[in-house]
Amino acid sequence: MGSYLVIKNGQQIGPFDESEIIHQITEGILNPNDLIWQQGMVNWQPVSDFLRCGITNQNLTSVLPSPIPTPGRYFLYIPISRLVLMSILTFGLYELYWMFMNWDYLRDEKHMKVQPMSRVVFREIFIYSLLRRIHDDPDSNAIHKPTFFAIGLAFLWFVLSTLRGITASDNTVCIKMIAAFIPSFLCLIPVQLYVNAVRRKQYPDMQYYSWTTGHIIMLVIGCVLWSLLILGAVAQAYIK
Repeated sequence: MGSYLVIKNGQQIGPFDESEIIHQITEGILNPNDLIWQQGMVNWQPVSDFLRCGITNQNLTSVLPSPIPTPGRYFLYIPISRLVLMSILTFGLYELYWMFMNWDYLRDEKHMKVQPMSRVVFREIFIYSLLRRIHDDPDSNAIHKPTFFAIGLAFLWFVLSTLRGITASDNTVCIKMIAAFIPSFLCLIPVQLYVNAVRRKQYPDMQYYSWTTGHIIMLVIGCVLWSLLILGAVAQAYIK
């Protein structure tokens, strides 16, 4: 296969024959990011790219580390602070977005025959089903075992969500504001902690999902709702 030149730490070394290259990679003298060149090549290439293209002996590729896997789609991967603050700001509407995104993942990636929007509309019926599917997801379980109790969290979420709905229907502005702080989101935190733990074990350096169009829409709705309530409170105080 001829001889090779190598650039390591900015210094050109070589030439080496193939057996010497294999030895140096095996011993850790060369790493996949070092550059390699052979007569007939247009440019220098990283050792990893050069070898994985099959240009050299297959024995050489076997000593290289496997490519880093590319993160695929997963359950909604967000910080706990975003879940809490957005739930309060939107009077619980963000929890519906949370459910929609997770159902959407199950439909598209797990090939479930579900309609995410209908599951959100009838959330009181399907909340346990969603939490159970996250709890029992085999791919996630292979990485990290869940510790949350799906049926208990689903029941508590149902109770708190119903209480918020009753409170929000009151005509008193202050009572409506209290509805925003009824913590049904607390029931989703153990689930989100599990999702985040699985993702971090898979990809330790992966960033949380960015703010999507759905997040922005929820944020705008929340700002509008709070603005209306504050204006209502001011108007009531002025009338009195």
